[in-house]
Amino acid sequence: MLEQRNPQMRKAVGVLKELSSDERTRMLYEAREIARRDVVSMISGARTEGRIEGRVEVAQNLLNMKMPVEHIINATGLTLEEIENLYTTELKQYIKATSSYMSRQRLLYAYTKLFLNDDTEAEKVLERFNKTCFTTPSVGEIDGEREMIALVDELAKKQNN
Repeated sequence: MLEQRNPQMRKAVGVLKELSSDERTRMLYEAREIARRDVVSMISGARTEGRIEGRVEVAQNLLNMKMPVEHIINATGLTLEEIENLYTTELKQYIKATSSYMSRQRLLYAYTKLFLNDDTEAEKVLERFNKTCFTTPSVGEIDGEREMIALVDELAKKQNN
C-alpha cells in the first residue's frame, strides 16, 4: 500500500495508530484540532469583516464626493439599501460644508476622468474647481492642486492610449 512505498506516509500511519490507541491522547488531539479550526475560522471571519468595512469606507468617501449612487454600487458591490444607510444627516452636512474645497473637487475630477472616463462631467467639475480658485487666498494651495490635476490629465492620456 501507500505507506509501504512512502516513508512519510508510514510515519503518519504510525502516529495515527498511536493516537487512536490511547483515548486521552486522541481526545487531546481532537481538542487541539477543534481549536485550530476555530482560529482559522476567526481569522477568515475577520478578513471578511475587514473587506466589508473597507467597501463601506470607500462608499462613504464616494458619497462625500457626491458620486452618483449607481457608480458607488458598481465600485463597492454594496446594495442600494446599504449605501442609503450610510447617507446620514451628518454626512449630508459634511458634504454641504466641504463642497467648495479644492481638494474635494480635484478628487472628484480624478474620479470622473480616470474611473468613470466621463470627460463631460470632468470638465464640469474642473469649471467648479476654477471658480473656487478665485475665492481661495492661498496661491500655493491652488498651484499644488493644479499640478495634481495636470497629473490626472497625464494619467488619463496614458490610460486612453
